[in-house]
Amino acid sequence: MTICIAAICDCHKTIVVASDRMLTANFLALEFEHPDSKFEPLSDCCVGLTAGDALAHTQLFRSCRQYIHQLKSPKIELIADTVKEQFVALRKKRAEEEVLQPRGITLDQFYGGGFINRIPADLAMMLDRSIERSSFPLSILIAGVDDSGAHIYGIEDPGMVNCFDGLGYGAIGSGDRHSLYSIVDNNHSSQLGLSQTVFLVYEAKKRAELAPGVGQAIEMAIITDKGIRELNKGEKSQLEKIYAQKVTPKLKDVEEAVAQLKYNGQEQ
Repeated sequence: MTICIAAICDCHKTIVVASDRMLTANFLALEFEHPDSKFEPLSDCCVGLTAGDALAHTQLFRSCRQYIHQLKSPKIELIADTVKEQFVALRKKRAEEEVLQPRGITLDQFYGGGFINRIPADLAMMLDRSIERSSFPLSILIAGVDDSGAHIYGIEDPGMVNCFDGLGYGAIGSGDRHSLYSIVDNNHSSQLGLSQTVFLVYEAKKRAELAPGVGQAIEMAIITDKGIRELNKGEKSQLEKIYAQKVTPKLKDVEEAVAQLKYNGQEQ
């Protein structure tokens, strides 16, 4: 339950990202706004954003960074592939812990060791289906810039990778549809300038707050080949003022129009 947004702009040279601070802690069965940013730097010019279980991404990104930091100016596609590989590995580990470990066996023993063929067929089928249906409750956006330009990748269970470069934007979390509708309504293009895109992404995040589980706080950053720069409090305050100027007059116009409605010949 959250929102994470990324949009390419400035002729494929820059990415603007935004998120709330809402975290979902399944082990506590609650949602809360956390003081830390959701942006996980994966390289000097790339961040990962996640929606789902607040604890699930920690080990995943830690393992990825150990490999990525050994590389010099890694391609964003390579970073996305690395994250996907760790995603799949942790998904398998979770399936093993949930389904097989209580029975004293491992995935290697079950499949590679032939255990699946030595137990009753109905039990083997039940375990196999349980492993297949075991999910990893995490969605990931990878947003970054390399020497070929700006790139956005999405990773979803069971380890599927989608490239959003052609579309120019992507979103994950419970508010994803609200934010994507907002971006589409504003006719976003990767050719759009930086200032316009910053406001467009801000508006998309505000629209996402209509969805359940999306927090009120906002974090935003601009990513170029020079690095990652988070927007400060003053810059976000300025965006809020502009957004209020855009929305408030429309609400007043609607209220005035409603007040002029007539029913059964009676003035309201």
